[in-house]
Amino acid sequence: MTEILLPNSCTLRPASAKDIWSIRKIVFTAKLDPTQLIWQQFWVIEFEEKLVACGQLRNFEDAEELGSLVVVKSWQKRGLGTILTKHLIQQSTKPLY
Repeated sequence: MTEILLPNSCTLRPASAKDIWSIRKIVFTAKLDPTQLIWQQFWVIEFEEKLVACGQLRNFEDAEELGSLVVVKSWQKRGLGTILTKHLIQQSTKPLY
C-alpha cells in the first residue's frame, strides 16, 4: 500500500485558539452543524498559515468519535482527508465511533 504524504508546505498540527473562526467557517461552509465544535479536540492541516482541512476527535466518557472532518473544496482529491482521518484514529485512546 502506498503511503499518502502531505503536500509540500502543508503542516498537520493540533488546533489552537487562533483557529476557532477558521474552523467554524470551514465546518459551516461544508453545511455541517457548527454547534458542537470544541477547538481543543481538533487537528488541522494548514498551508501558508491558512487552514485547508480540519477534523475533530470528540471525547466522551467511554468512547471517542470522529467528527467535523472537512477538506476545503480547492484542496480536495489530494489525500488530506485520508491523512487526517488516519491521524485522528492514531490519536484515539478509547473505543472509536
